[in-house]
Amino acid sequence: MTAACLALVAALLWRDQRAHGGNLAGWVPFLWLALCSSRALSDWIGVGAPRGSAQAFADGSPIDRAALFALIVAGVLVLRARRLPWADLMAVNKLLVLYALYCAASTLWADSPLLAQRRLLKDMGHGVMALVLLTEAQPLQAYLTLMRRLAIVLLPVSVLFIVAYPQLGTARSPGGVLMYTGVTNQKNELGRLCLLLGMAALWSALSPGRPGLTGPRPARADRLVGLALTATGATLLVLSDSRTAMACLALVAALLAGARLPVVRTRPARVVALAVVAGGAAFAADAAFGLRETVLAWAGRDPTLTHRTGIWRVLLAMPSQPLIGEGYMSFWSGPRLQEIWTALNAPILQAHNGYIEQYLNLGWIGTGFMVALLAVGVAGARRQMRDDPAGGMLKLCCVASAALYNWSEAAFYGMNAMWMLALVGILDTRALRR
Repeated sequence: MTAACLALVAALLWRDQRAHGGNLAGWVPFLWLALCSSRALSDWIGVGAPRGSAQAFADGSPIDRAALFALIVAGVLVLRARRLPWADLMAVNKLLVLYALYCAASTLWADSPLLAQRRLLKDMGHGVMALVLLTEAQPLQAYLTLMRRLAIVLLPVSVLFIVAYPQLGTARSPGGVLMYTGVTNQKNELGRLCLLLGMAALWSALSPGRPGLTGPRPARADRLVGLALTATGATLLVLSDSRTAMACLALVAALLAGARLPVVRTRPARVVALAVVAGGAAFAADAAFGLRETVLAWAGRDPTLTHRTGIWRVLLAMPSQPLIGEGYMSFWSGPRLQEIWTALNAPILQAHNGYIEQYLNLGWIGTGFMVALLAVGVAGARRQMRDDPAGGMLKLCCVASAALYNWSEAAFYGMNAMWMLALVGILDTRALRR
């Protein structure tokens, strides 16, 4: 079964390369996202502590650092060869530059400045990979190619792990509940992978301009492969039982469907106003009628979001520096970590809320930066829709899904694909267009 699965993956990749081409530079973000969306290289070769463990979080792995650094260097070399107008790029992304400088400054008051700086350098790789993708000659097609190849590799191997190697493809929660993890280490990570690929499939099918169907009609075999991968991803999403990923996909589907309404079709930027009105109505309904509890009950979730609200109360009660936080990715360290584990009776390593995570690490200043960056991303998507509806909708979907995903998971930092997708939505590439 293993040989058949690997042969299938190799054949599909070979066919995809022949049918769609692509340059060597496109494989750099592919390798980066493949590692972010599955397991660390040290996990794959069986060396070092598993990603997500306290040891891996604190120390990392020299093998992983070397691999990620090599990919970052490769990405920088690609951008150097493309002669980016760096001054113009930074001028139109001032807020993102200021946020990066603030993150760098926050490492100085972290418990371990060197460790915080190392983590920040690694996270800078997301920005490099986003720029490699956005500076392709046809960035929308490059995005589809990237996601299609990730699906070809990671989805079949996830099925293989679950069916043939359950010790690799499944795990037990602290409460003893069976979780399906596939190529990832945790069920929510598998859900995030399915969200990443499902969003691309929805955008390709429903976005204005139908970017997935430009040019000659795909061959029948390619359509069948696409349907098979979509069905596999949907099945894995259900098995992961990640309601956060499901909610984000529903949001993306709603945005794309809204963009096809007659009142919006002639002026695609109106979908942003429509989304704001819908969000405001939902907020008012929640305040007046308790809409959130009804939705959670319909989704099969308790009002505590699987005990997340209890975690948030404990974390917010911890002594901290409310204005500037504990330093970049430095809250979960030292005696504070053991104190949290004792209080919660659970070995967690994130707040399960990206905004609270920002507050703990970077204080109110960092949280304000992140909210402002998301708003800038939405404004940029709306502006791009006037001339490029498909590209603008992609940016809007990336920003909106990241904003919602971080309500119950922390994904504004670290090695996860949602942060890179958020940067794809936030980065202003007007300078690159010129």
